[in-house]
Amino acid sequence: MERKDLVVPEQQVVISRKDDLLPLLEGKVFHVTTLQGYEKILQAGALLPNTGEHRSPFGNSSNGYFRLKGCVSFFDYRRSGSPKWLEHYDKCLPTMPLNAASPIVVLHLNEDEYCLLETWEGWKTDQLWSQRVVPHVEVGYPGPVELSRTHGHLLVTLSAAGNEDPLTEIAAAYLLDSSR
Repeated sequence: MERKDLVVPEQQVVISRKDDLLPLLEGKVFHVTTLQGYEKILQAGALLPNTGEHRSPFGNSSNGYFRLKGCVSFFDYRRSGSPKWLEHYDKCLPTMPLNAASPIVVLHLNEDEYCLLETWEGWKTDQLWSQRVVPHVEVGYPGPVELSRTHGHLLVTLSAAGNEDPLTEIAAAYLLDSSR
């Protein structure tokens, strides 16, 4: 098998429980992807709206409100801890695709881009009940998001028993992935 170069963000964190990630995300707007998704983002130079060509690591998004609007979905944790946020945040957690063999990458949106974000409230106003959205937690960025509009790319690995080195797990998963 031909070995491909492994693309890994410079910032890395190993967590032992998925809940350990929350303090690093509070107050931020961010996008989460798999390591394979991150490589595609780097190749494109941008986060691209999902037009249905890619399977979301968060389940079926064919009827996603922001997807259908041509937006890139982001988690909005600026109001983390508020009553409305607490009511909805666990409907779609950023750690859903994370396990010991599959790390995630978190890309933070630059604060000066926040004014371009679309909220979930249009879904409510237009009564688009058949479309999926996470109220008070999910926001959309219209069109592609150039990498220069993001910062702090963070590789998050869930530690396995006796293995605290994230690159060991990532490299093993990467090299064993025959679908690449």
